[in-house]
Amino acid sequence: FFGVILTAHTAAAADQYVSGPISVDTTWFAGDNYFVTGHVTVLPGVTLTIEPGTHVFFDSGRGLFVEGALRADGLLGTPIQFLPNTTLLPIPWYGVQFNASSPGSVSQSFFSGPDRAVAAIDSSPAIFNNTVQGATWGFALVRSGTVLADNVVDRAAIGVYLAESNAEVVRNWINDTTIFGIRAETSGSPGLRANAITNAQGTFAVGLYTTG
Repeated sequence: FFGVILTAHTAAAADQYVSGPISVDTTWFAGDNYFVTGHVTVLPGVTLTIEPGTHVFFDSGRGLFVEGALRADGLLGTPIQFLPNTTLLPIPWYGVQFNASSPGSVSQSFFSGPDRAVAAIDSSPAIFNNTVQGATWGFALVRSGTVLADNVVDRAAIGVYLAESNAEVVRNWINDTTIFGIRAETSGSPGLRANAITNAQGTFAVGLYTTG
Protein backbone atom coordinates (compact mmCIF):
# COMPACT_ATOMS: atom_id res chain seq x y z
CA PHE A 1 0.00 0.00 0.00
CA PHE A 2 0.97 3.61 -0.28
CA GLY A 3 -0.58 5.93 2.24
CA VAL A 4 -3.18 8.43 1.18
CA ILE A 5 -1.65 11.65 2.49
CA LEU A 6 -2.82 14.77 0.64
CA THR A 7 -2.19 17.81 2.79
CA ALA A 8 -1.53 20.58 0.29
CA HIS A 9 -3.47 21.83 -2.69
CA THR A 10 -2.70 23.87 -5.75
CA ALA A 11 -5.13 25.98 -7.72
CA ALA A 12 -5.12 23.73 -10.81
CA ALA A 13 -7.27 20.61 -10.77
CA ALA A 14 -5.31 17.38 -10.73
CA ASP A 15 -5.77 13.63 -10.94
CA GLN A 16 -4.89 11.92 -7.66
CA TYR A 17 -4.45 8.14 -7.40
CA VAL A 18 -5.20 6.82 -3.93
CA SER A 19 -4.99 3.46 -2.18
CA GLY A 20 -4.29 2.08 1.28
CA PRO A 21 -4.56 3.57 4.78
CA ILE A 22 -5.17 7.22 5.59
CA SER A 23 -3.13 7.81 8.74
CA VAL A 24 -3.38 11.61 9.16
CA ASP A 25 -6.28 14.06 8.82
CA THR A 26 -6.77 14.51 5.08
CA THR A 27 -8.88 16.59 2.71
CA TRP A 28 -9.89 15.64 -0.81
CA PHE A 29 -10.32 18.92 -2.60
CA ALA A 30 -13.09 20.26 -4.81
CA GLY A 31 -12.30 20.21 -8.51
CA ASP A 32 -9.79 17.38 -8.25
CA ASN A 33 -10.38 13.84 -9.48
CA TYR A 34 -9.50 11.05 -7.05
CA PHE A 35 -9.01 7.56 -8.50
CA VAL A 36 -9.35 4.80 -5.91
CA THR A 37 -7.16 1.99 -7.25
CA GLY A 38 -7.17 -0.13 -4.08
CA HIS A 39 -9.26 -0.18 -0.91
CA VAL A 40 -8.84 3.04 1.10
CA THR A 41 -9.22 2.86 4.90
CA VAL A 42 -9.55 5.87 7.20
CA LEU A 43 -7.72 4.73 10.33
CA PRO A 44 -9.06 5.22 13.89
CA GLY A 45 -8.60 8.75 15.19
CA VAL A 46 -8.25 10.18 11.67
CA THR A 47 -10.75 12.28 9.69
CA LEU A 48 -11.16 12.33 5.93
CA THR A 49 -13.00 15.40 4.65
CA ILE A 50 -14.30 15.41 1.07
CA GLU A 51 -15.20 18.86 -0.22
CA PRO A 52 -18.32 19.71 -2.27
CA GLY A 53 -17.68 19.26 -5.98
CA THR A 54 -15.06 16.54 -5.58
CA HIS A 55 -15.14 13.61 -8.02
CA VAL A 56 -14.10 10.19 -6.69
CA PHE A 57 -13.70 7.32 -9.18
CA PHE A 58 -13.46 3.72 -7.96
CA ASP A 59 -11.86 0.76 -9.68
CA SER A 60 -14.01 -2.36 -9.79
CA GLY A 61 -14.47 -3.97 -6.38
CA ARG A 62 -12.74 -1.13 -4.52
CA GLY A 63 -14.22 0.76 -1.61
CA LEU A 64 -13.74 3.42 1.04
CA PHE A 65 -13.76 2.02 4.59
CA VAL A 66 -14.09 4.26 7.62
CA GLU A 67 -12.59 3.27 10.99
CA GLY A 68 -12.01 6.90 11.95
CA ALA A 69 -14.35 9.64 10.68
CA LEU A 70 -15.64 10.71 7.29
CA ARG A 71 -17.15 14.10 6.44
CA ALA A 72 -18.50 13.91 2.90
CA ASP A 73 -21.01 16.73 2.68
CA GLY A 74 -21.74 18.27 -0.68
CA LEU A 75 -23.91 21.29 -1.37
CA LEU A 76 -27.12 21.70 -3.32
CA GLY A 77 -25.93 22.18 -6.89
CA THR A 78 -22.38 21.13 -5.98
CA PRO A 79 -22.60 17.47 -4.96
CA ILE A 80 -19.74 15.15 -4.24
CA GLN A 81 -19.74 12.51 -6.97
CA PHE A 82 -18.80 8.89 -6.27
CA LEU A 83 -18.44 7.16 -9.63
CA PRO A 84 -17.14 3.96 -11.22
CA ASN A 85 -13.90 4.11 -13.14
CA THR A 86 -15.49 3.10 -16.43
CA THR A 87 -12.17 2.36 -18.09
CA LEU A 88 -12.01 -0.94 -16.18
CA LEU A 89 -14.13 -4.09 -16.03
CA PRO A 90 -17.88 -3.58 -15.52
CA ILE A 91 -17.86 -4.99 -11.97
CA PRO A 92 -19.44 -2.72 -9.33
CA TRP A 93 -17.21 -0.70 -7.08
CA TYR A 94 -17.79 -1.67 -3.46
CA GLY A 95 -19.09 1.51 -1.81
CA VAL A 96 -18.49 3.56 1.34
CA GLN A 97 -18.60 1.60 4.60
CA PHE A 98 -18.55 2.92 8.17
CA ASN A 99 -17.30 0.41 10.76
CA ALA A 100 -16.93 0.11 14.52
CA SER A 101 -18.65 3.23 15.87
CA SER A 102 -17.00 5.45 13.28
CA PRO A 103 -18.73 8.85 13.15
CA GLY A 104 -19.39 11.08 10.21
CA SER A 105 -21.86 12.14 7.57
CA VAL A 106 -22.61 11.70 3.89
CA SER A 107 -24.93 14.26 2.33
CA GLN A 108 -25.68 15.96 -0.97
CA SER A 109 -23.68 13.30 -2.80
CA PHE A 110 -24.31 11.35 -6.00
CA PHE A 111 -23.47 7.65 -6.29
CA SER A 112 -23.39 5.79 -9.60
CA GLY A 113 -23.11 2.01 -9.97
CA PRO A 114 -21.92 0.85 -6.53
CA ASP A 115 -22.53 -2.55 -4.99
CA ARG A 116 -23.85 -0.56 -2.00
CA ALA A 117 -23.64 3.21 -1.84
CA VAL A 118 -23.24 3.56 1.95
CA ALA A 119 -23.12 0.81 4.56
CA ALA A 120 -23.03 1.38 8.32
CA ILE A 121 -22.02 -1.56 10.51
CA ASP A 122 -21.98 -0.98 14.27
CA SER A 123 -21.94 2.75 13.49
CA SER A 124 -24.46 5.53 13.01
CA PRO A 125 -23.37 8.22 10.56
CA ALA A 126 -25.87 10.79 9.28
CA ILE A 127 -26.93 9.96 5.71
CA PHE A 128 -29.22 12.44 4.00
CA ASN A 129 -30.05 14.17 0.71
CA ASN A 130 -28.08 11.74 -1.46
CA THR A 131 -28.93 10.23 -4.84
CA VAL A 132 -28.01 6.65 -5.76
CA GLN A 133 -28.41 5.29 -9.27
CA GLY A 134 -27.84 1.75 -10.47
CA ALA A 135 -26.80 0.02 -7.23
CA THR A 136 -27.11 -3.54 -6.00
CA TRP A 137 -28.08 -2.17 -2.56
CA GLY A 138 -28.77 1.50 -2.03
CA PHE A 139 -28.04 1.62 1.71
CA ALA A 140 -27.21 -1.19 4.17
CA LEU A 141 -27.52 -0.66 7.93
CA VAL A 142 -26.47 -3.36 10.40
CA ARG A 143 -26.72 -2.70 14.16
CA SER A 144 -27.06 0.98 13.35
CA GLY A 145 -28.99 3.93 14.71
CA THR A 146 -28.40 6.04 11.60
CA VAL A 147 -30.81 8.72 10.48
CA LEU A 148 -31.35 7.95 6.79
CA ALA A 149 -33.43 10.79 5.41
CA ASP A 150 -34.44 12.46 2.15
CA ASN A 151 -32.41 10.21 -0.12
CA VAL A 152 -33.27 8.95 -3.61
CA VAL A 153 -32.48 5.40 -4.71
CA ASP A 154 -33.18 4.80 -8.39
CA ARG A 155 -32.65 1.36 -9.97
CA ALA A 156 -31.40 -1.08 -7.35
CA ALA A 157 -32.00 -4.66 -6.35
CA ILE A 158 -32.64 -3.55 -2.74
CA GLY A 159 -33.23 0.08 -1.87
CA VAL A 160 -32.61 -0.01 1.90
CA TYR A 161 -31.54 -3.04 3.96
CA LEU A 162 -31.69 -3.06 7.77
CA ALA A 163 -30.64 -5.76 10.25
CA GLU A 164 -30.66 -5.45 14.05
CA SER A 165 -31.01 -1.70 13.61
CA ASN A 166 -32.93 1.11 15.27
CA ALA A 167 -32.33 3.48 12.39
CA GLU A 168 -34.75 6.22 11.41
CA VAL A 169 -35.59 5.81 7.73
CA VAL A 170 -37.69 8.78 6.69
CA ARG A 171 -38.80 10.62 3.54
CA ASN A 172 -36.72 8.53 1.15
CA TRP A 173 -37.84 7.88 -2.43
CA ILE A 174 -37.01 4.39 -3.65
CA ASN A 175 -37.77 3.73 -7.31
CA ASP A 176 -37.42 0.78 -9.67
CA THR A 177 -36.19 -1.98 -7.34
CA THR A 178 -36.13 -5.62 -8.45
CA ILE A 179 -36.18 -7.43 -5.06
CA PHE A 180 -37.07 -5.20 -2.09
CA GLY A 181 -37.75 -1.51 -1.73
CA ILE A 182 -37.01 -1.70 2.01
CA ARG A 183 -36.09 -4.89 3.86
CA ALA A 184 -35.90 -4.85 7.68
CA GLU A 185 -35.04 -8.12 9.40
CA THR A 186 -34.04 -9.77 12.69
CA SER A 187 -34.20 -7.78 15.91
CA GLY A 188 -34.29 -4.01 16.09
CA SER A 189 -36.98 -1.34 16.01
CA PRO A 190 -36.35 0.88 13.00
CA GLY A 191 -38.58 3.87 12.38
CA LEU A 192 -39.96 3.73 8.85
CA ARG A 193 -41.93 6.86 8.00
CA ALA A 194 -43.07 8.75 4.93
CA ASN A 195 -40.98 6.75 2.46
CA ALA A 196 -42.17 6.45 -1.15
CA ILE A 197 -41.55 3.12 -2.91
CA THR A 198 -42.48 3.15 -6.60
CA ASN A 199 -42.16 0.85 -9.60
CA ALA A 200 -41.05 -2.31 -7.78
CA GLN A 201 -40.42 -4.66 -10.70
CA GLY A 202 -39.75 -8.35 -11.07
CA THR A 203 -41.69 -11.54 -10.41
CA PHE A 204 -40.95 -11.52 -6.68
CA ALA A 205 -40.43 -7.80 -6.09
CA VAL A 206 -41.75 -6.49 -2.77
CA GLY A 207 -42.04 -2.86 -1.70
CA LEU A 208 -41.65 -3.30 2.08
CA TYR A 209 -40.58 -6.55 3.72
CA THR A 210 -40.09 -7.01 7.47
CA THR A 211 -39.20 -10.02 9.61
CA GLY A 212 -38.16 -10.67 13.19
